[in-house]
Amino acid sequence: MANSEKEDQKRVFQNAGALFVIQIANMVLPFILLPYLTHVLGAQYYGLVAFGVGIAQLGFVITDYGFSLYAPVALSKIRGDVLKINKVVGAIYCCRILLFLLVSAIIYLYALNTQQYAEHRELILLSILILAGTTLQPVWFFHGIEKMGYITFFSLLSRLSFLLLVVLFVATKEDYFYVALFNGITHCAAALLGLVLIYKLGYRATWPGWQNVLETFKASMEFFWSRAAVSTYTAAGTVFLGLWGTSVQVAYYSAAEQLYKGAQAFFSPLSQALYPNMLKNRNFSLLFKVMKWAVLCCLIGVLIGSIIGDQVIELLFGIEFVNANAVLLIFLVTLMFTTPSTMLGYPLLGALGKVNLANKSVFLGAALQLCLLSFCYWFGYVTAFSVAICVLLVELLVFFLRAYWGNKYLRASTNSQLENNH
Repeated sequence: MANSEKEDQKRVFQNAGALFVIQIANMVLPFILLPYLTHVLGAQYYGLVAFGVGIAQLGFVITDYGFSLYAPVALSKIRGDVLKINKVVGAIYCCRILLFLLVSAIIYLYALNTQQYAEHRELILLSILILAGTTLQPVWFFHGIEKMGYITFFSLLSRLSFLLLVVLFVATKEDYFYVALFNGITHCAAALLGLVLIYKLGYRATWPGWQNVLETFKASMEFFWSRAAVSTYTAAGTVFLGLWGTSVQVAYYSAAEQLYKGAQAFFSPLSQALYPNMLKNRNFSLLFKVMKWAVLCCLIGVLIGSIIGDQVIELLFGIEFVNANAVLLIFLVTLMFTTPSTMLGYPLLGALGKVNLANKSVFLGAALQLCLLSFCYWFGYVTAFSVAICVLLVELLVFFLRAYWGNKYLRASTNSQLENNH
């Protein structure tokens, strides 16, 4: 039993280590790329680029359809059965491609009919290329078979390639178009490399039949609604500001959000690596041990960021972005709650057989966010600061709901085990 627990811990930390490499890249590379882009493009054109990326990210919520959460569950149940795994891979890719065609058509129609971005239609259309790359990347597959090192390989290569292309070819504001183009190309290259790696491991995407495709759609539906709900207070913020605000407000929000996401990158690999392990082994002591240290590190980071945030904004993004500091401060406060909330979600509640409650927390958060954004729209508070406040209020609600339910059902599970032992 002790050896089994040690192996579980070793596997978790190996996978977490691989994901940490990606997240470190997610932190370091933006600190190189974003200052370059903001200084070259300025707030207005950087905001346009961020809006295009936001559209692709929101589209990915639909094309992913919750498979990033469904696949680890499905693949963990059939580990070692290559034929069944191949059918699952085929079914998921079939679903994703069909959804991609639908979302691409919507983006295409918006690009053709928008008046606000009439001079930048090509940029909007390039979000389809970005979406294609993210849709086809098999991150969910390697997550499901607990081979996160492969994710590190093709993801890191893609990000480094994008950075190199931007630095080499984007030199003026007029080159903003190439930022979106290179982003799409490198994402597609990463997807191709990921598919090759699946093949090298001896797996294939085999046709499962329409019945299995429909069953896969149905099985992942609950996860999809959860991810769609989460997107209302993550990716939707940029799109909301782009549709009803200005590109400058998008720039402020995106710049601060990138630093916020960079801080989150320190902790999210732990939750991702714990999720499949907790489903299989229900090692609660390991979960809380990891959570304790993650929260401690998070608090230290928040204190440091709150002290030097304004200097960081001006140094990284330039004087044009100084108004983004207030937005950053709100995101730093939000980080104090999102870090433990993520681990209380699918790793804990999923292991307790209460995935529905993890999903319910984000549904309620989404409902609150829709109400808050509607309030902002109707009363004219369409600014980066107001949207960041909305995100904070929503994350507070999600955290307290998950903490309450996690404590309640963990106690019930523990008491039930004690009664059975007696």
